Amino acid sequence: MNYPLFLLALITLTTLIACSPSGKTGDGSIVKEWKGEVDLFKTEFQIRHGLFHDSSDKPYSGRLAILNNGVAHYEILVGAGRPLSFKDASGRAVSRWSSADLWVGTDAGWEVDFEERADGIFHNPSGQLFSGRVISIDDATGHIQVEYNYTDGIPHGPEIYFNANHEEASRQVWIQGKIPYSPL
Repeated sequence: MNYPLFLLALITLTTLIACSPSGKTGDGSIVKEWKGEVDLFKTEFQIRHGLFHDSSDKPYSGRLAILNNGVAHYEILVGAGRPLSFKDASGRAVSRWSSADLWVGTDAGWEVDFEERADGIFHNPSGQLFSGRVISIDDATGHIQVEYNYTDGIPHGPEIYFNANHEEASRQVWIQGKIPYSPL
């Protein structure tokens, strides 16, 4: 038996199964593909607690291709409700996109939409202290880099850093603007 060829075939088959719509991702979630117009997206998906939920009220995992008048508008890769990659029609990172409690974008988009003040982080478009999830994405790839969580403009909840494979690399938890001290 030619082992290098057998190994290549086995790797290819494993990759196809892992990436097929009936396969599973590394976190055990089903890989789904959804494609539709912006208005249909707004009726079939909701964003709650900073996560994408599908019509069955479960956090969505899969790819979303959102169209505007039949033309590609956004391509989003979502894992357990969290945007892992967010690109525009040209395949570039979306500089800024938001809903009530989710903001996704690049550093340049952050500079436009947010202002740091003594009493917390303000969301400039709304003029309010921000509460929700912030997903910072890489300018070049559109892939998730860091997730921040805020309550009334103050860091509260996990701050999670991701590697190039969309996997969690490290995390720290904020409680009302502070990282709790714990002796070793």
